[in-house]
Amino acid sequence: MIWPSWAQLQPLPSKTIVMSVGSDGGSHRAHALRYAEVLAHQGIRLELRKSAGLDENYQRLNDLSSEIDLALVQSGIGDTRDSQPRRTCICLI
Repeated sequence: MIWPSWAQLQPLPSKTIVMSVGSDGGSHRAHALRYAEVLAHQGIRLELRKSAGLDENYQRLNDLSSEIDLALVQSGIGDTRDSQPRRTCICLI
């Protein structure tokens, strides 16, 4: 059978997502904690990494060497001179 052979060659997606999120008392952290609850029901662990805020979240997303998979960012931040962002961010809250 072709399918079982192909499936064994493909790595499984990670069951952990690393999210950059602001300070402990911030509203984005509250949203992140809610996401963690929802994802936990699907067997996915959301690991939160504290940041200095939205600018740092954006920088971490664009740094391919960072371990960050996800962050909540505000529209209009970032460097407009960067014509080739390294990651795409789409969020609606």
